[in-house]
Amino acid sequence: MYTIKCPICGTENLNTNIRCKNCGIQLITEKKTKKINLYAPLDTQLNYVQKVKLQSFIEIFSGLGTFIAGAIIIIAAFYFAFNTINNDIIIICLPFFICILSSFIYGISIIIKGIITYKISNDVVDNDKLIKDKIKKNEKKFKEVENFIYNIYKVAFLIFWFSILIVMDISCIMSWSEGGKSMFFVTLFFWFLGIIILKSIINK
Repeated sequence: MYTIKCPICGTENLNTNIRCKNCGIQLITEKKTKKINLYAPLDTQLNYVQKVKLQSFIEIFSGLGTFIAGAIIIIAAFYFAFNTINNDIIIICLPFFICILSSFIYGISIIIKGIITYKISNDVVDNDKLIKDKIKKNEKKFKEVENFIYNIYKVAFLIFWFSILIVMDISCIMSWSEGGKSMFFVTLFFWFLGIIILKSIINK
């Protein structure tokens, strides 16, 4: 059977191939290839497998950013916790630490998801439907994990939010005659905001 050598990457393709199996360039003849519109959107220049690989790289780098940011904040938080002598502050900030930890775990899950997506695009060749089905199952699985992590984040954040408000209000009441009165009324706005966030979470 005749083959066509890709002029871009040099891969030998069957003469019935529309695109190069290695780089995805469209093959017209042995010496010519279809010109790519450099000004067209990137999505229109890539075949499905290449789009999946691009998506996987975006997921991996996005996850790495979240992972690194979370790691830095966790180290700083633990440094603060071990160097403070006020146990009350540590207890109040504990839900905040849980928020950061959940973001850190979320970053790891996104990296794993991107790696699996890339592996699927490499393992399955010339079968876009099978790739779509596998990616759909993978996304469904990780969606459940992401929702679970996000729920932990929301609960921890609200506990931290209301804990700070309670401490601030107690402090305002104790210093009511010394200017705490005005600060107390300012915190009412944040109570109102926290209740709105809580209601939006419950109604979902």
